[in-house]
Amino acid sequence: MSAAEIITIVIITIVILSGVLGWGYFALSWKNFLTEGVLLKRYRGYYLPTLGHPNQQFSAAIGELAILLASFFAFLVLGTALYSLGGGELPEGDGPIFPDLIFIEGLAKFGAVVTAFIFSFFAIHRYETVSRLFQWFKLDSQRVTYYVRRLLFAWFATCAILLPVGLLQEFLSRLVPYTHEVLNQLDVFHGPVPLIYIFLAVVILGPIAEEYLFRRVLINCMVLGFSGYSANPKNEPAFIHYFGAVLVSSFLFSAMHIGQGLAPIPLFFFAVALGMIYLYEGSLVSCVLIHMFFNGLNLGLILLSK
Repeated sequence: MSAAEIITIVIITIVILSGVLGWGYFALSWKNFLTEGVLLKRYRGYYLPTLGHPNQQFSAAIGELAILLASFFAFLVLGTALYSLGGGELPEGDGPIFPDLIFIEGLAKFGAVVTAFIFSFFAIHRYETVSRLFQWFKLDSQRVTYYVRRLLFAWFATCAILLPVGLLQEFLSRLVPYTHEVLNQLDVFHGPVPLIYIFLAVVILGPIAEEYLFRRVLINCMVLGFSGYSANPKNEPAFIHYFGAVLVSSFLFSAMHIGQGLAPIPLFFFAVALGMIYLYEGSLVSCVLIHMFFNGLNLGLILLSK
């Protein structure tokens, strides 16, 4: 038995044990999970209290979505142009996309998130000082404890989600072979630099951008729209509005992965789990960490298999 096979077995064993513990935790606290979430407990409005009328909140949410998408395409075009001008080689025909371009796409996603976040923070929340922004990143003992707890929660939640999602993906891949651009890149490009580009794009930058779009922006936009809260503040969103928003955003997330065999099916359930966690916590921290762990474990197992 090779070293790679031993490491793979160890990783899978740890994931299974952690997943069982994660499901045990959920079994003990599922009622709180469904009834005491930050957003489910009392809808505070997308941008309250800084924007008064709900219609302004809905317009601000749509504006943030538009800025996120527009800035992504702008950064992507700019990055690709600079790459080409710098002598970078562009793919031809059906050839594999170079890791450099995957990394540029990841940077474009991250740049779009930063742009939308700055728009949200200053234009919507109307904070006047930059120092208020940096308070979000100030580390003290309480905040460190919070992030450590979120990190542990994210790990056990990732493993718990991986158990059914992984089994479903394994079954579906026997019906239709799983394909992914990263697999093609790993077959063609070798060495540490391409691997670093792929890691940063798939494990770090991608999850941040995708969680910001599909969980924060889309779910909140649809909750405001589905419930009619944007037109009349008396129309408090109900559970069906939240869950409907999670389902639609999860469908869009899975549709983004069309072309990867039947992977969109298990990824839909993965996205539903992330959406419910977002509703429970009212924060993207755990969602981003879970997405990073999920992609990182899958990438690591692919590398070990090769």
